[in-house]
Amino acid sequence: MSKITRRQMIRSGVAAGVAVTAGTASAALENEKPSRFEDLFLPAQLTKERIAASNGVKFTKHEYAGVTFWVGVCDFLGDGVPHAWIGIYAPDKKGVFHRSLFAESWAAGKIEATVDAKTGTLELRERANSDLKGQVILACNLKTVGTQDSVEAK
Repeated sequence: MSKITRRQMIRSGVAAGVAVTAGTASAALENEKPSRFEDLFLPAQLTKERIAASNGVKFTKHEYAGVTFWVGVCDFLGDGVPHAWIGIYAPDKKGVFHRSLFAESWAAGKIEATVDAKTGTLELRERANSDLKGQVILACNLKTVGTQDSVEAK
């Protein structure tokens, strides 16, 4: 008999919800085949329409240097343990947003993103009442994230 890890249990529990949300894909990107389980929630490419129609993922819009970036956070609880998938999306010339950065946290429960307009630093911090409250979960420089059509480094 094989041992089942906690991660496998959480993934199998979430898989039931995937069947419901997987059918909401936009026709423009319908041929896109997810290569990983996480891609069902935070796909490699998104349009504004898919972001608006997203189910189960909280997307927040952030502006820097006249460019729109999206941060997608899919958070859930498994056995009382907070778990979050984070996707940072940057635009191309055609208006399609590409996932430029993906991160996974097994400690942060509620994540809030802010952008420093002066430096271009995107910070994601824990906002839940926990030992991590206020601490940085993930940070990146938006001048260096995305495609050559996103933000030029200055």
